[in-house]
Amino acid sequence: MFLAIFVLLMLAGSWTAWRRNPMYTTRSTVRGIIAYLLMVAALIGALIGLIDLTSKRSPAVAMTSMFSFIVVATVAMIWGIIKLTAPKVPSVPDSVETVHFYRRKLLVWVKRLGWSLLVFALLAVVIPGDAKYAVAAVAGMLVFLGLVLLFAGYVAALNQDRALTALKYKSWVHWTYSPEQWAAWTDAQVTRLQTAPPAFVLHKMLLKLAVVCIGIGVVIFLFDPGSLLLKALYTVLISGLLAGMMLLGKKSEAGAGGRLRATMQLAGPEVFFGEEGVFCDGVLMPWISTADWLLEAVLDESVPRNLLLRFEKIEPGNAGAPRTSEVLQRVLLPEDAATDLATLQRELTAKCPKARIAIC
Repeated sequence: MFLAIFVLLMLAGSWTAWRRNPMYTTRSTVRGIIAYLLMVAALIGALIGLIDLTSKRSPAVAMTSMFSFIVVATVAMIWGIIKLTAPKVPSVPDSVETVHFYRRKLLVWVKRLGWSLLVFALLAVVIPGDAKYAVAAVAGMLVFLGLVLLFAGYVAALNQDRALTALKYKSWVHWTYSPEQWAAWTDAQVTRLQTAPPAFVLHKMLLKLAVVCIGIGVVIFLFDPGSLLLKALYTVLISGLLAGMMLLGKKSEAGAGGRLRATMQLAGPEVFFGEEGVFCDGVLMPWISTADWLLEAVLDESVPRNLLLRFEKIEPGNAGAPRTSEVLQRVLLPEDAATDLATLQRELTAKCPKARIAIC
């Protein structure tokens, strides 16, 4: 009952979020629902066939087949959803090489996954008795999540690299800056980020973590068939992983300024505007997507003078209501930008008719 209520609330939140999106149309909604239902029907049919094929096999074969099916089915659903929701990228000539800006960033996560699996493998060797099965269970969950998330990340990064390639190939406006201008702009952006109110409040997150860990422990002790020692170790391992993720989040927020500086240096002193969005400070922001869209484009006369782009990012909330956050993207204005601003005013007004465009 509770699961059904949760699913209904999530569906209601997703629908509300999609209804507010500028990309919403009745035709696209019906087409998406039909596509999702066909994918689910195909997976259910494949699952029934797998159960029938493995019904007379050994338990080891049946469990291995089921685990493989879950991985493949999850990857297939992710691929289908990304294909349905990602904006279509204009084609470019074959002679234009696709950039590897976003896909290159995935190498860091591949290395982290490898080191994590190595640590769990060493723990499984060192820890005696039944406790190693708890380590193996967590390692298996990590492998599953790693494969799924890396696949999703690669597909998303490939789409972004293709969009960035098309943006650079055929842009509305392209601004470049001197090393001195870019260094000053980088310092200004890092200062803004470091003086902003913190999004990660430690004591609030600790309270939420304690509630989640207690809930996990209760479920494990009530429904897990293992020994008390195994249940305790399993609870400690999962709680430790969640605590580690929380601390990494806090550390990540503390180092956000340094990462922004490194990203801007990697991106280079240039900005591209085009049909696919704006690429600035090492970030490609689409004008309209299923997750966010442009609300406003105005001039900010503060020093250094910049173009302020305000986006709305929306996600389904737990209680069926969408949660909205604001994303600001600032672009350093060159001294002779009057003609380019008129071009942006015209192109953005046509691309985002519901947004407020006031830049010239």
